[in-house]
Amino acid sequence: MFRRPLRLSQWIVVGQRLAPLVLAVGVPLAVGLWWTHYADQVKEENPLGHYLTSTGLMEWNFGSLRQRLSIATWHTLLDRTPSLLTYDKAFWIGCLIAVILTRRRCKEVGACFLLYLSGPAIFTNLYVVHEYYMCANGIFLLGAAGFCIIGVLEAPGGQKVGFAAALVTVSLAFVCHKNLYLPIQRQTHRAFASHVKELVKNTERDSVIVFLGFDYSSVWPYYGERRALMLPTRQRVSDSDVQRALRNLQGYKIGGIFVTGRPIYPLESLLTKMKALGLDTSHVKVVDSAGWDARTARSSPDHD
Repeated sequence: MFRRPLRLSQWIVVGQRLAPLVLAVGVPLAVGLWWTHYADQVKEENPLGHYLTSTGLMEWNFGSLRQRLSIATWHTLLDRTPSLLTYDKAFWIGCLIAVILTRRRCKEVGACFLLYLSGPAIFTNLYVVHEYYMCANGIFLLGAAGFCIIGVLEAPGGQKVGFAAALVTVSLAFVCHKNLYLPIQRQTHRAFASHVKELVKNTERDSVIVFLGFDYSSVWPYYGERRALMLPTRQRVSDSDVQRALRNLQGYKIGGIFVTGRPIYPLESLLTKMKALGLDTSHVKVVDSAGWDARTARSSPDHD
């Protein structure tokens, strides 16, 4: 594309080749930036939402250099390599042997593996906290396995072995899905939904419930079909932010205050502030959510 000297006609060719690349990268990037900006504006509508904006989570997402250089960090991350084809080490050892023996597609396989590590290398703390993120960049492991098979197919006399390897890979994918993911996909949360509905059955449908100790979990208000104010537990929230959030509830019917675990923000302080604003504090309910949270975590691969 950039041979020298470049004549005008060649620059036109270069532009024609670059244009699709710029569009392919630029359009999704522009849409992503616009959506992030819009989402941040929505979050800022809630006085407690600014903790979750892209700016508020910037340092938390990337983590520290010390975290990146920690052996324990990478042991944790690599130990979370998802079962996309199989957990059997023999398969992956076979892929490595195929690359060594054929000496083909080595660069592609290496690039895929580096791309697999790029996610946790950039967003280190995000990947450490949320184990399911490793599934997202797992597509590069599938790519690495695919290039290993291509290398075998391209080797002299390797067509039969390559097709056999492809068949084994596809079969392993089906078996892995049937044994690991299909049972999870078939599970329902009807029991949990019934449990939440039972908790809120005496509250009015248009009321607001204040949740303390449930962090930002949306499943409780979702299955309860109630509006909610979730007081976060992962970091200390300032009294002024809580005061502003509670002030926004004036004019709404307070259906109840649900408390669980050992919330960072004290219940006594919450009740004092609500009473000062004239909000109803007569319906305080202590909820044991630990058992349900554990069951939800076991039944959902995307639960953090």
